[in-house]
Amino acid sequence: MRYAMETNHGSSSTFAVYAVEDALTHGELRVLQLLANGATNREIAGQAQISENTVKFHLKNVYGKLGVGTRKAAASLALRRGLIAAI
Repeated sequence: MRYAMETNHGSSSTFAVYAVEDALTHGELRVLQLLANGATNREIAGQAQISENTVKFHLKNVYGKLGVGTRKAAASLALRRGLIAAI
């Protein structure tokens, strides 16, 4: 298994390691970007043209792959890792 490392800004001794194989799918990234833009599940569903249940499914997978438990944590970590764009 390959791993990538992430350092905290300003601290060269603190690292987060995550598996590259746990890469997010295109659908998960789309949902994550919309979430980071402040969209609700209903708004994400409408913009991505998927059901709200599919949004929830993608978010559950995103949380698991990123090792987070909240929308805010998922968006923050995804931005730090460069998985999504800041707007």
